[in-house]
Amino acid sequence: MKKSILLFLALGLLACQSKEQEKKVLPNVPPEASATSLSPKDSLSQFPKDWEGRYEGEMHWYVNGQLRGKIPCRHEVLAKKPGVWSWTTEFDSSQLIPKAVLKDYLLIEDKSQAQGHYILDEQDGILIDMILMGNSFYSQFEVGNSKITTVDRLEGNTLYKEIIMAPKDKVRKSSAKIGKESFEVTAANSITLQKAILKKQK
Repeated sequence: MKKSILLFLALGLLACQSKEQEKKVLPNVPPEASATSLSPKDSLSQFPKDWEGRYEGEMHWYVNGQLRGKIPCRHEVLAKKPGVWSWTTEFDSSQLIPKAVLKDYLLIEDKSQAQGHYILDEQDGILIDMILMGNSFYSQFEVGNSKITTVDRLEGNTLYKEIIMAPKDKVRKSSAKIGKESFEVTAANSITLQKAILKKQK
């Protein structure tokens, strides 16, 4: 988790560049299919047999809709023992910080929960629930001042990894009233996205 925060901080520094620098964004890349789309063929049986392997590609990061850059990314899912898999991601972030960021995690099936419930063990005391629905894993958690949502989606031999971060102090508040009841909505007005597109290696 500390390494993840370090990478986010590095990305955050880029978001604070001058107005002149903000104009020098990379060209937009073609939009991908929805990260949360489910099709009738999706089933829990896809994991683990279809997921296991090594993947390579690039991670693009965006700040409020603008592409800031891209770095090489690798991901690995390998069986360790029954109900436990390696869940390792490495970012070659040498352009941001002096060395690569390695997330050496374990994915553990939580047999005390309904089918499709897993725990991501960061092996430093941090545990994050990951829910498998169709061909995608979803998680949501908070770290310090940030709310984070992750989506890992497998389509054929392509793995899409998305990390969406929104600072809790950059929000828009609004309210509405229906009859005698009123409610308030707090919406993020600043979002950082890490999106990796990785191909399975033979």
